[in-house]
Amino acid sequence: MPTIPDTVGLEVLEAMRGEVTRTGSSTREAFTFSTTQVITSLNQFRKGKIQLGPAIIGHLCEARGGFVTWNEGALTRRYAITGGTIEMYRDVPSGGGRYKQFEFNLEFTGPGGAPCLLKGFKELLADGPIQILDALKDLSTLRNVTISNRATHEVLATGELHVGLEDLVQQMGSLTFPGATGSQVGRARQDFLGFMNGKIAAVYPGVPQFFRESRSLLWQQALLVNLLLDVFITGPKTVKAPDVIDQLETYLGNLDVDMIQNFEALIRLAEQLLGQAIAQADPVEVRAALRTILTRPVTNDAEKTQHDIARQVHLVVVAAYYACAGADAELGYTRSKTNTAKPTKRLAVKRRPVKNKEYDVVVIGSGVGGSIVAHRLATEQGLSVCVLEAGRYHHERSFSSDEIDGLSRVYEKGGMQTATDPGWKKLPRHQHREITVLQASAVGGGGLINNAVCFRLPKARFDAWRNVGFPVTEAELNGAYDAVAQKLGIIPVSQATGDAARLNPMVKRFKKAWGAPGQHDAGLPNVPGFYECNVNIGKKQCTGCGYCNLACSFEAKRNSLQVHLAEALATKLVDLVPLARVHSLELDGRTVKAASVMIEDELVKVRGKQFVVAAGPLHSSALLMRSKLHTRGVPGSALIGRRLSANIGAPVLAFTNDKLDSFGKLQIAHFYLPPNAPGFAIESWFNAPAAQAMVVPGYFEEHRYRMQSYAHLGVAAPLVGTFPGGSVDANGKLTLPLMNSDLARVHAGHLAIAEALFADAGAIDHLVMPTEQGISIYNRNDLLRYAALDELRSLVVGTGHPQGGNGMSKDPQIGPVDENFLVRGTDNLRVADGSLFPDCASINPQWTIMALAHLCAGKMAA
Repeated sequence: MPTIPDTVGLEVLEAMRGEVTRTGSSTREAFTFSTTQVITSLNQFRKGKIQLGPAIIGHLCEARGGFVTWNEGALTRRYAITGGTIEMYRDVPSGGGRYKQFEFNLEFTGPGGAPCLLKGFKELLADGPIQILDALKDLSTLRNVTISNRATHEVLATGELHVGLEDLVQQMGSLTFPGATGSQVGRARQDFLGFMNGKIAAVYPGVPQFFRESRSLLWQQALLVNLLLDVFITGPKTVKAPDVIDQLETYLGNLDVDMIQNFEALIRLAEQLLGQAIAQADPVEVRAALRTILTRPVTNDAEKTQHDIARQVHLVVVAAYYACAGADAELGYTRSKTNTAKPTKRLAVKRRPVKNKEYDVVVIGSGVGGSIVAHRLATEQGLSVCVLEAGRYHHERSFSSDEIDGLSRVYEKGGMQTATDPGWKKLPRHQHREITVLQASAVGGGGLINNAVCFRLPKARFDAWRNVGFPVTEAELNGAYDAVAQKLGIIPVSQATGDAARLNPMVKRFKKAWGAPGQHDAGLPNVPGFYECNVNIGKKQCTGCGYCNLACSFEAKRNSLQVHLAEALATKLVDLVPLARVHSLELDGRTVKAASVMIEDELVKVRGKQFVVAAGPLHSSALLMRSKLHTRGVPGSALIGRRLSANIGAPVLAFTNDKLDSFGKLQIAHFYLPPNAPGFAIESWFNAPAAQAMVVPGYFEEHRYRMQSYAHLGVAAPLVGTFPGGSVDANGKLTLPLMNSDLARVHAGHLAIAEALFADAGAIDHLVMPTEQGISIYNRNDLLRYAALDELRSLVVGTGHPQGGNGMSKDPQIGPVDENFLVRGTDNLRVADGSLFPDCASINPQWTIMALAHLCAGKMAA
């Protein structure tokens, strides 16, 4: 029995474009048509029982209305379509059910008022080398087109027409179901799309579903993904397109990003380069076109735009592919177990602050800085606190080995946030480059997704801070470090895990050069040498699963969620409100009265006696700028959003002769500080496949080859603090001009890593240095050539540690925040995050941020 009445029909746009050649002429002329396909009974259409006059014909549609355009020289003529039919999925007798046709018969009033007939066929036959592209081409090509005079039967023109992807988007968006009401609409749509998928699968059994309800990807983008898989992931694939599309829909469905627009831009770009609709393209042609875009020197703004779009789409496609479980076997990757036990108690978050309440303190940001401030003021001072967080709240046990889900849930812009490097000498725009900036966007901030690595500020960096007026003494800072360490249990990593086998195995590749790593006293500043990292990990809670950067499902990190926020909320004095994006602060003279906060699409005023901004270097600075604090003319105020720096890194990939199996271990476990302070630290690290695919250099065959050596791969990177010459705008967009000296230290770090690895004779097959294409180093002669690298801007760098923007200094010419953590010119507005850094820390900043937040809370209680 049908689930929808026989009276429910369907109407959908049908449009094609192409060229025809008039009889007796060799000139090709542009030709298009657009009409509406009408099915009077969807049930009968699906059964193949449409009646046309006395005959019963199969899957028949009527053509109603619309027009034809036909160029005559420089003139475009438009003619009305007067009727016709389109018969779909007609069996060709010799095809055994695997060869079908669409027959088009469209009547229109043509040149001179002559009655004309357009006749053509779509031929569905699985005879191409790649089924998805074969199907795509067959479905979008109208072959053997003839246009004739119906009265005289004279053939006026012949040619071939195509469905452009933009036409297909309009088609699928134009589906309507006359006669359907309520839930019948959804059922009718499902029935029609299911019919279409079934018919296509009968001809092309290896093709995924073309037509489905899509949460995020539009039809054209889903079709493009099928093509891009063959373009970017070369050779036989263990993952099918529907699985990749599911990953992309998860990613896009969790985000508010412009990736969809980039997919559309790539379609237009590819069609422009190929001179034809992408649906007609061969993947070899598309790959060649994109290879040109990705490898040629960029000489103008248009080429830079093309390059950036192609690169970003490459990153998303390879990440989605390698995130699929089907790719695990080809990588030699075994997913670690994650914690599926019943979640511990959730944090008691609130949808909104208490209406009309004036809190003692309003804290903006729930990361490692904001959570410590809230904790100290509530537990030690008994103050009421409202913590406003722009991101969502996620229980840590809700995370798993699903990288795409994790990236899209807890990273700013899904891990695709960038800073612009215009070069120190302000290069032309087409020579600017984008640097990935990884930041958390969730309750708990960086403490949720970092590697729990804790460093005290090295003595040389502390002295550099003091030289620019940093007002905190060494004794004060060490006291704050000690207080945080005691609360979080910061200890050497082997003590925390209780098992050295759980640590990143790259350590054994450096022992020949640097010796066995020691344990560094957590109570002292870091000094040169090879050491285990100190970490805020609960003793023996870590299983070494390797998913530190996706939040810890075992809740092993002693982070803001597990300690500071949990204890603060237990006092009942703290209201934690996620999804609360603070737009601006309202000032009355020197006093902040309220924060204007967007909550559930409503602008809400949150009032407080004191305010603390702890949203991170980019968003804290942007908030103060949106609040016009940088234009008040107060000494130092113009420096808000200025003097930003970052710890930049660029990984060296080491491909070992033996199977290293770096994954399934604690990602960052050791560090090396070279003697004589060359300006960099070295850390070994590793990622799960999707994240690793985004940092492996190269494209197409080279990228695939390198990823398939995943089990033999180890990674180490220099960590370099940049000159504080960056700035941020009111939207949080970072501009970070890198000096040649910054990049020279990255380069020097690469050479130090390579020398150490080559000291372990026979262990390393080759190294790959992080340029966009990757530079392979097989021996010391190759290394000598790399040492002479002239174009340091070819190095691909990124950061997870932006710093500064609201520098803390006694000197208002250096920083807009004074010795009491107050924004200059205000009496009740403080800053408590990494934006306080007056210069770069050059090491992982978590512990220093927490120490400064501890001191800030102490100033507020004084």
